[in-house]
Amino acid sequence: MKSEKILTKEDAEKLVVEKLDKRAIAENIFSILKDQTIEKPFGWVFFYAETAKNIGDDTKKQPTDIHAIIINKYSHQVVANSTSQPVERIISLYEKLLIRSKAIGEGWCLSLTIPLPPILKHKSDREKFKEKAIKDGFYEIS
Repeated sequence: MKSEKILTKEDAEKLVVEKLDKRAIAENIFSILKDQTIEKPFGWVFFYAETAKNIGDDTKKQPTDIHAIIINKYSHQVVANSTSQPVERIISLYEKLLIRSKAIGEGWCLSLTIPLPPILKHKSDREKFKEKAIKDGFYEIS
């Protein structure tokens, strides 16, 4: 699914915050680590810290985990990865999925909930594409 507007970095940051806020757990807060952002031709890889809220002393708040999140500036997809692989490997896997998608159809569509490009006429092709994305640990944050 393509969007007509190409995201700016600022728009992408707002989108990440919006998506994370929707997923926020009452006990945790999220913050983007802007100085660690990686720019790629497809968009950006943002890093965010998940911090447990402490009752009492705010000085004890320490990030419990740092996560990477991919924003595709063309499709506006917000994609995360459930594996513990280095970010360079995750980016490489994502780029390979983009190349594969472009090779088989109408541009990028990793969403596991919306239809794949119509050129994937055979169910086995669609299923293989989804299986590959899932196997690589990708999921869309919607």
